[in-house]
Amino acid sequence: MASEAPIQPLPAALGLDARRCSPQPMNLVVREKISFSGGDFSIKDGYGQDVVVVKGKTFSIGDKRIFTTPNGQELFVMKKEHFHPIHPTWHLETPDGKKFLEVKKEWRLIGHTKLDVTFHNVAGNGEEVKLLMQGHWLNRSVDVTWNDVVVARIRKKLFTIQWMGNDTYGVEVAPGADPIMVSYDKI
Repeated sequence: MASEAPIQPLPAALGLDARRCSPQPMNLVVREKISFSGGDFSIKDGYGQDVVVVKGKTFSIGDKRIFTTPNGQELFVMKKEHFHPIHPTWHLETPDGKKFLEVKKEWRLIGHTKLDVTFHNVAGNGEEVKLLMQGHWLNRSVDVTWNDVVVARIRKKLFTIQWMGNDTYGVEVAPGADPIMVSYDKI
């Protein structure tokens, strides 16, 4: 298997909060854990420190996940919209209920994944941005791109054991990207 080229800095800040955009590449670890509420996971930095904690509410209306800082401050809520039978859709909303990001899944060939992520680039110029998340479950990888520039790479080790819903994968985030924006591959 050929090694990947190093991830390059973005041409401009990308995300919701410029303060989270690092001038260096960031390596994150997303670790899902089994829970009866469903879908709990944490996002850790390369030093093992929590960056984001996510609480899943699978049996709630809208299958929602609450993203918080490590000290419990709510960042946003991700909800599944149930009225999109052809293109499953999720949206993120602020703690006061305003939608600010939409994720739309396209039906693809078996094993292929493609998601369109649309939001206003608050960390940059405020313009609407469309990210593309594309991958294949057989090679256990997803690339997140913005105008053909790699924003993040999401990778699972080939022989990772997924035990009773527990799952772990790595996210490499490009310099200039808000890591929170590209770390929610649990859709």
